[in-house]
Amino acid sequence: MAEDRIGTYEEAFSTDGELGTFLVAKGPLHDAGGAVAGMFGIARDITERKRAEEALRESEATNRTVLEAMDDGMFIAQDHRFVFANPALPDLLGYSHEEFLGLPFERVIAPEHLGVWTERYDRRVGDGAEPLKQYELQLLKRDGTGSIWVELRANRFLHRGRPAVLGLIRDMSE
Repeated sequence: MAEDRIGTYEEAFSTDGELGTFLVAKGPLHDAGGAVAGMFGIARDITERKRAEEALRESEATNRTVLEAMDDGMFIAQDHRFVFANPALPDLLGYSHEEFLGLPFERVIAPEHLGVWTERYDRRVGDGAEPLKQYELQLLKRDGTGSIWVELRANRFLHRGRPAVLGLIRDMSE
């Protein structure tokens, strides 16, 4: 019987003229013989939580749209690997997005620039705030057809609680 079960659900209610969201739980009260003698209910106002969740969804959608619309490549690197990239960066080098994530620097940075970049990277992941740094270097195309010159702007930050480098890459080949 439906009234014999405890149920939890979200419901919109009007509070002080504003629509709010409440988490509602209700269920039967039984008498000594086990028959349903009444109902109990409790409601918790979760309006602010729902608004915060919606704001986060909107923010994530905006960020995704911006990253996908950028012509310049953007990445996050940790432990000498690319752990995040917007669509433009793998496209620029001929990789699929899935192939690019996790690539070590030596697969992407031209050998003649790898040592300098690795040294700079190791200094970049130190502690503390710093101004944005700008470099020029060559990146390797996936298909082995050569390399492209890029301008790299990099800054350190914490990503998931660990030191990382955020980089913006602009193709300077032409």
